Amino acid sequence: TTEIYTLSLHDALPIFVEKNGIQLYVKGEAEMFHIVICDDEEVFINYFKELILESGINEDEVLFYTYASGEEFIKNISWVKCCDLLILDMQMKKYDGQQTAQLFRERFPKSLLVFCSGERTPTFETFKVMPFRYLSKEYGREEMKEEMGPIITELHFQISLYAE
Repeated sequence: TTEIYTLSLHDALPIFVEKNGIQLYVKGEAEMFHIVICDDEEVFINYFKELILESGINEDEVLFYTYASGEEFIKNISWVKCCDLLILDMQMKKYDGQQTAQLFRERFPKSLLVFCSGERTPTFETFKVMPFRYLSKEYGREEMKEEMGPIITELHFQISLYAE
């Protein structure tokens, strides 16, 4: 059987870390996609996981790291060894998407960044952190799948560039 390893502050610390005396082993780091989803609505975290898995990434080649707030993600960013893609909600308490993205970019300057929002529209400040896409939570499932296709294609491309 195939397991999807979903790692979050609530489940376990990210891979390569010992927790309670137990070492977490999964496929080699270079063989996995490391995807962070940061959203204060669990329904959207699960929705994005489904979309990603429906868009050409297999369950056995992805690790999801999930965070319920920008504050939680930034507090734990030093534990995240690798991030290929961050899907980041723009409207969250304390650290909003813009603030979180700025701190994320300091740690992961080459990772793909995708903003999502239910109401907010992009500003000039938004583009300073170089997002690849800006998705609306109002998109229907088909439109969201259409948007996810180029994101996954770019993810594969970026991985191939840095693997060489």
